[in-house]
Parts: sequence; C-alpha cells; structure tokens
Amino acid sequence: MKEFDYTFDKGLVIGLRPREDNPRNSQALTDAFNVRASKDGLIAYIPVIDPTSSTVSKWPFPRLYIGKSVNILADNSNIYEVSSGWAKTEVLDLGTTVTTPWAIADFHDYVVMASDVLIDRNPTTGLWSVVEPSSTMPLFKTCCNFKGQLIGGNVNSDWYDCGVGHVIWARPGSTNFLSDKRNAAGYMPMPFGGEVYRTLPLGDSVVVYGSSGLAVLSPISSPAPGFGVAVSYDFGIASVGAVAGDDSVHVFVDEGGQVWAIGADGKVTLLDYKEFMDELTAEDIVVSHDPQQKKFFISDGTKTFLLATIEATTDLGVVTKSYGMTEVYQHPTNVQFSNSGLLGIYNASSDAEFRIATDILDFGLRAQKTTQTIELGISASDDCYVAVDWRTDKSASWNTVGWNFVNPQGIATVICAGTEFRLKVKCDDYSDVNLDYMTIRFKLTDKRSIRGKYNVG
Repeated sequence: MKEFDYTFDKGLVIGLRPREDNPRNSQALTDAFNVRASKDGLIAYIPVIDPTSSTVSKWPFPRLYIGKSVNILADNSNIYEVSSGWAKTEVLDLGTTVTTPWAIADFHDYVVMASDVLIDRNPTTGLWSVVEPSSTMPLFKTCCNFKGQLIGGNVNSDWYDCGVGHVIWARPGSTNFLSDKRNAAGYMPMPFGGEVYRTLPLGDSVVVYGSSGLAVLSPISSPAPGFGVAVSYDFGIASVGAVAGDDSVHVFVDEGGQVWAIGADGKVTLLDYKEFMDELTAEDIVVSHDPQQKKFFISDGTKTFLLATIEATTDLGVVTKSYGMTEVYQHPTNVQFSNSGLLGIYNASSDAEFRIATDILDFGLRAQKTTQTIELGISASDDCYVAVDWRTDKSASWNTVGWNFVNPQGIATVICAGTEFRLKVKCDDYSDVNLDYMTIRFKLTDKRSIRGKYNVG
C-alpha cells in the first residue's frame, strides 16, 4: 500500500495558534511549553536568572531595574539599591504599600519612580525620598524619560484642572511642569475616557496607554511648542502593567484580552492570542521586554507566555518580522538584560517538561488514514516520546495512542487510524531541546471518497 508523508514545520515557527478558529492543516500549536519560537523552529528556552536571590512578595513585586547609573530593586513597600555584586541596600521605606507596578524615568543619577506614590533620587546626595506635591510638580502615577524630558500621566494631586486622564510634561532638564512663555512645559487631557495607565517613549513619539484608549503623542512646534495627538485608538489595555517595549516596538494586551504590537510609525498590528490571554487574570497581567533577544513575557504571576520576535531575511535581502508565542514555567515580575544574561525576580512552577501539541491535521483528506511512523528533526539529551490524538467523527472527543519512545535517530512508530489527528511530543527535561520539523508517514486505509488521483498534503 502506498505511503504518504506530511511535514509539520511552519507551525514550529508560529508556535501557539494566534486564533482559536485556526483552520485544519494551517500549521500551529495548541500547546508549546518550555520552548521558544524562532525562524528555525522551536529552540530551547533560556531561563531568567535572579542575581539577588529575592522572592516575589506580592505580584508583581519586587521588580529589578538595571539603570543608567544605579540599579534598583523596587518592592511594594521598600526601595533598594543594588551593587555590581548584586548586594542590596535599603534606601527608602515608603511608609505605605503600593499595588500597581512601578513606572520609572531614568536620568542617570536622577531617577523618578511612580506608582500609588511618587518618589525620586537626589542626583547630588543619592538620597531617596517620597515626593510631596508642589505648585511646579504635582503627583502622578506613571512617567517616562522622553529624550531628556520628564513625561508624567494620571495626575492624583490638586494641580490646575488636571486629573487621572491627563498627561503632563516638564521643561527639558527640569521637574518644573508649569507652563511659561516658551511653552516648554504643559499638560493636556487624553482623547479617551478613563485613567492614564502608562506613558512610554516610542521612536520620536510618546504613547499613552489608558483604561479606555491609547494615543500617540508627537512633539509639535506650532501654534506653540508642546505635544499633539498624532493618532488615537478607542481601546485600552488590560491593566497598568499590560504593556512594555522600547523605542522600536511596544507589545500590549488590550482590555478584551487581545495582544497587539505597535511600531515606531504608530501603527498597531493585531496579533490576537485571546484564547491564551483568557487564561490570565486581566488585572494582574504584566508585560516585560527583553530588548536583546527581542522577546516579551506576558504573565499574571501564575502563568506566563513568551512572545518572540522572529526576523528572517528573504532572498532579496528584505528583513521580515513576525511573532511566535509559547508558554514557559517562570513568571517574572519584569526582566532586564545585562552582561550576566536575562535577569529578573520570578515565581516558578516545578514543571521542567518540554511538550508540544499540534492543531488539527487531516492532510487534506477526510477519509480514514493510518499513521505509521513519526520522524522528528530534534536535538535533545533527554529521552523523548510521541503520541497521537485521533478521532473518526468530527464532533467526537479525542482518543490518544502513545506515548511511544523516540529512538536515537528521531523516529517513533505510532500506528493509529483516524480521520483527524493531533501530534504530541514531550521530553522530561526542556533545557536543550531543539525541534526543526516533524514528518508524519501514513497510509490511506479508506478510499471511499477518492474518485481520481490522490491529493495529499
């Protein structure tokens, strides 16, 4: 009997399916644990390192920041400075407990941090203090450094007519937010309702993320210097921590549970993944960014998804960009890149297994087929196993055959008859697993629907 083969490789680049209604044979995964998507397939997950030996006190605290001049460990009630040897020294007792993730504006020796309270570091003395509101500097709950200018948002002290929906900007090189004749400082309400959650620089703009919308602000010189709304969108983010990025790209989870990317041009791209974001507690979602490896962690402290940026160069030399999502066992409060690797404070599960499962495959034929062998383009020091989910009725529940041992050549024998299949692979130790492709070899054992030439795959 003639044998056919079907190679599953594109789905290893895509990782988890972006949409739950992914069509049959549109390669993607429904499970991808302790691995990372790349242009070459699935590669081993490299874990986050905690150099401070801290523990998560209350999600998402503490958070580690590798600063331009000073390293900071920010808990929900205390602030620590961290030495080059990762020893921590308490520098401020807040006298209260904050509940929202810290935003930071780093100006080398001068640092401003905003949450439910506002604090700063004196650039001359190095002393930290809780900021009291003044006529020139109100209290605000988020901030960033935009090309040397302090940008604040969500004003929560009595200051002119500003409130939770306003963004304010100080004079360059100053913390004075009062407007003057030069209009170097100022404020404006956002075009969306609700609270301002985050202000983040992006290219030559500042993106303001709120509970009910987001806006891209660009510097203007006419009719007066300041900022203007270049573009706005009428959907907000899921929580205060549900966005992260750098000057080239931000990734955020919206209030409906969909994942988006926004580039330096201010254009948003829907990535979706709502199926998996619905597994997270929306108000606890924190997005963290690793700029060196161009990946994002999306976590609520109990479950974490890893979104990798996948860049490939075409034959014409054009660099294309896509994204691939997987799940990992660590739940970092945030991540920071240094020469020591990717650093952060995290919770973690004890599940060290590598495992994947494909979405539905029928190879383009609705007749019954029988799988024979599964060949894996895999590298792993640990034993690996393959199983096949199958069913003969499109509305029936799934049955499983396996787990069958994968021999040293990467081949497993799995004889399984069905109309639809899902292929699964696992190894006990994820640490060095790389998977390039999977080839399913099968025979047609039911030819009732065939009236001409075979058309398989």
